[in-house]
Amino acid sequence: MSVTKMLGKNEVLQAWTTNPYTRTFRHLLPYNRHWERRMTFRDPIVKSAKPKDRIKYWNIVPGDQVRIRGEESKIIYEVMSINRLSNQVRLKVPSSGEKPVAKKVQYANLQLLVGHHKFPPKDGTSEIFTAPVFATRMSTSKPTWNHIFKRWDWQRFAVNTIPRLSDRSLLDRINIPWPTPVARDRGHAGLYDTPEAVVAEVTYTLPALPANAKVPARPPPSEQAYIDYLSSPAFSSFDTAEPIEVNLVKEVSNPHSRAKKQRRWQELQRREKALLEEYTQAELKDLQGRTRREARAEAAFKWKQRIEADRKAELKRRWQLRGQEAKLLRKRARAAKKEAKRNKKLADLELEQGSNQVVPA
Repeated sequence: MSVTKMLGKNEVLQAWTTNPYTRTFRHLLPYNRHWERRMTFRDPIVKSAKPKDRIKYWNIVPGDQVRIRGEESKIIYEVMSINRLSNQVRLKVPSSGEKPVAKKVQYANLQLLVGHHKFPPKDGTSEIFTAPVFATRMSTSKPTWNHIFKRWDWQRFAVNTIPRLSDRSLLDRINIPWPTPVARDRGHAGLYDTPEAVVAEVTYTLPALPANAKVPARPPPSEQAYIDYLSSPAFSSFDTAEPIEVNLVKEVSNPHSRAKKQRRWQELQRREKALLEEYTQAELKDLQGRTRREARAEAAFKWKQRIEADRKAELKRRWQLRGQEAKLLRKRARAAKKEAKRNKKLADLELEQGSNQVVPA
């Protein structure tokens, strides 16, 4: 199976994501630069770093607490979404409004929050204070593929922190747990939502089978019996205890699924192969002075003609089925009616008497 070596347009336009997990490394692939050109103001602005500068393993994901390096306000932000193509992170800015305000920052300008730790009292004080600790240098464990969740998993550690923790040596690493994804709020059921009791209600029961396996099961009721029951229930012998839905499995299923298309194609190949074998055996039975090779060639020629005739007949059947034949007949009838009306108008045409008119001999 070939793997695409270029990113698709939808992957580029939908690069911003709230998914914290790394399932593939397709964000390291290049893409067509023409997609960065905006045709309308509704198109998103596409920015990206060079493929060699993109980050492969992201240690800052949506849900993390971070701060911007060198910012004087020392505000702790929450990561809303990330863009693996441009190495950008969208932060949630604290605001009084209902709608959150976002801020885009480069990945390299962020420091991940390790946690809040207690520190000894400062000079001249006797109180122990708590301060946030941020990672200035990070390391990770070896990434492994999770076969259950279909993603890459690894652990992240803080090698160096600010402020420095006095109870740890330089060789100690601090494990930073991954954020817990917040379940999406589905909202409450409204007037147009189906209640849970209605969904859990059993509306279909399988027909009862005989206790003895040697006794044949009752055949399902015919579709015509069900239609007769709908039109006149009083005069029908249809048993409503046996649902008619069992007869509609083929009708209500999707006929355009890949498996059914493949099954129909395989059946067509088997029919054509059996037809070729039939033509070949018929020609070999009566050679009429020909060699077996010439007989097989003539059978193949007749078989190809038969396949082409069947194809044209199928095209005509589909043409008739979608109403094109009736449409053509209506057009011909309208054209004939129009022509008859024109001929009648010409036949009934009378010219006014004038001095310049001459009646032919």
